[in-house]
Amino acid sequence: MALIGLGNVKRALNSIPVQANKDVKDIYIVGLKEIIKETPVDNGRAINNWFLSVGAPSSEITTSTNGVGSFAELGKLPPSVIGREIYFTNNLPYINMLEYGGYSQPGTDKTSGGYSIKAAKGWVRKAVGRMANKVSKI
Repeated sequence: MALIGLGNVKRALNSIPVQANKDVKDIYIVGLKEIIKETPVDNGRAINNWFLSVGAPSSEITTSTNGVGSFAELGKLPPSVIGREIYFTNNLPYINMLEYGGYSQPGTDKTSGGYSIKAAKGWVRKAVGRMANKVSKI
């Protein structure tokens, strides 16, 4: 005897991974945009040196300061993100100082107490924490 409604149940079950992937991808896009937007800007190099890659971190560095390169990288997100190793890297030598503090240019108005005035005091860690929190609720 056939179960009435079994087709609907199967369709519903099949849609769960599709919706979960969409939800996670949306979280990535919002969170990575936040990381880009919160990157401290002096000459524009740090904000333009975010690179998205799958499987291994990028080793790229650009001299671009036009402001759009990092946002274009988000287009590299694969259609399926669940179970994939996705990296968003910035390889400039001073990016850790911007994230953790300690970027100092004595005698300028760019620092206070040895820390960048524009640095968002852990903006990457905060964004990743928010992303992880949202993913765990799916």
